[in-house]
Amino acid sequence: MYIPTHFSVGDGSMEAGAELLTALITSQRVGTLSSVIDGRIQATVLPLLIRTEPVLSIVGHLAAANVQSKTIGETDEALISLQGPDAYVSPSFYATKAETEKVVPTWNYSAVHAYGQLVLHYDAAWKLEVVQALTNAHEAHRDNPWSVDDAPEPYIQARLKGIVGVELIVSELQAKEKLSQDKPATDRQGVVSGLGEGSSADRAVGERVADRLNQS
Repeated sequence: MYIPTHFSVGDGSMEAGAELLTALITSQRVGTLSSVIDGRIQATVLPLLIRTEPVLSIVGHLAAANVQSKTIGETDEALISLQGPDAYVSPSFYATKAETEKVVPTWNYSAVHAYGQLVLHYDAAWKLEVVQALTNAHEAHRDNPWSVDDAPEPYIQARLKGIVGVELIVSELQAKEKLSQDKPATDRQGVVSGLGEGSSADRAVGERVADRLNQS
C-alpha cells in the first residue's frame, strides 16, 4: 500500500498498525482475504477476529467449497485488508478555496493491509471456538442474543463440516489514515465542519480528522 509519511499511523511500527487493525476489526467486523492461486488473485469477504496470543493473528472461516480453502500451501503468503469509514472531501470545505481557488477534491479513509502465512484449520473444536466467538461478538448488543448453543448440537456439528478455519499469522502490517493531514489547519477544520453535515460515515471520518487535528 502506498503510504506517504504524513498518512502513516503513529510511528509506522507494527504496534501502531496493530492498534488500527484492532479498531477496524472491532468496528467494521469484516475484511477481505486475498491470495494468489494458480496465478490468479482470489478474494473473499469474511467476518474476522483478532488474536494477540501467542502471536498476532487474524482468524475466521471459509466455506469448504471455496477455492481459497483448498489450494493454499503452508508457505503461501496471503493478505487481509480492512477499511474503515471513508468520505468524499469537497474542495468547498477548504478555507483555501476562497483564498486561491487552488484546490481539488480528495477522499479520506483508514485502511490496514495485514500480510502473513495463512494456516487452514480442519479441527471441529477449533472451528467451533471461532464460530462461537464471532457469534458472541456480533450478538452482544442485542436484547436477546442468539447463542450457538441454541441450535441442536448435531446440526451445528454438521454445519462445521462445511467450513474451514483460517488463521493469518501476521508478519507485516501496513496501516494508513488519510485524514487531511497534508492540509493547513484551517482547511482541516473546514473538512471537520463539512463532513459533520453529511452521512454517518462522513461524520465518523470528520471525527477522526478532528482527533488528528487536536493531536497536532
